[in-house]
Amino acid sequence: MTPPGGAARDAPAGGEPRGRFIVSGVAEIMVAIQPALERDPTIRIVRISPAPPEPPRRIVAEMTPSRAAEIKAALGRGLLVEPDEPVIPAGG
Repeated sequence: MTPPGGAARDAPAGGEPRGRFIVSGVAEIMVAIQPALERDPTIRIVRISPAPPEPPRRIVAEMTPSRAAEIKAALGRGLLVEPDEPVIPAGG
């Protein structure tokens, strides 16, 4: 399963800034999407949890916000794609 725009798409120089995103979903989707994310030259995998041989439950990856939106739109309800932002305690 290759997300839209897959390996043939390169980020333009000086283009949209990249950020870290959490990609998470049901095991069947995560097993299928992990190789597609790894092959995509516009995406850099930062972390996969848990480590193989277990199916991934979360992948943290650097990509542009528009690329994250494309992946979310392509795979819909079975996949969560959101910015990986620091957790700030309430009142902190």
